[in-house]
Amino acid sequence: MELSPYSAASKAFHAAALIRLEAEKPKKEDYSDYKAFRREYKAWHGSWTRCHQEVHDPAKREAERERDSARHAERRARPPEPAQPCFKKPRGRAPLAEGKPCSWNSDDGFWTTANGCYHDVAAVRKASKTEHFQRSKRIDKEEQKQRRSLCARIAAAVEASGVPAPSARRRHRRPSERYGKIVLTPAPLFWVMAEALVAQEEFLTWWQFQWHYRAQLASQL
Repeated sequence: MELSPYSAASKAFHAAALIRLEAEKPKKEDYSDYKAFRREYKAWHGSWTRCHQEVHDPAKREAERERDSARHAERRARPPEPAQPCFKKPRGRAPLAEGKPCSWNSDDGFWTTANGCYHDVAAVRKASKTEHFQRSKRIDKEEQKQRRSLCARIAAAVEASGVPAPSARRRHRRPSERYGKIVLTPAPLFWVMAEALVAQEEFLTWWQFQWHYRAQLASQL
């Protein structure tokens, strides 16, 4: 079977290329890095295999080209894959707006309410924390006021029984101290009776009574 002029020219071209590739075969002793040698040898071996098939087995090489063309045509005929969202949905549960879960807008990257409005998660979280802290501060202030009144009532009850209450005086500040200290005169019986009354209360502890009572005496100086 005679070869066409194009096939003969192609075979002659690849035969010359095969001779050139044989001369350019990488040698292991020319490389200090084995990985670099393997990369160069792999690239050379692929070129040598294609040229060798073109020269000695053109039918097999033509079958491989047809198979590659069919594979590429099949890949081009496939429907395009759906586009990936620009902004990935955050992990976790969706935030609530007016009791309803929000929807994630993957094009713009933010949450939207059931009405389609923008939902600022950071602003809502900040407002919720502020409200929580204000409520806690208000409750703590009310509890402190109740404890102060309870402390004053217990102290008045002990003093009404004829037990002398301790008096306070401010000690002069030393050079090593930042503030002057409050010193109470000893009144052991007062503290014993006060501790017995505090033990009957559930809303006031002994430490809280001492702290509020000392603050009350210090405010009178």
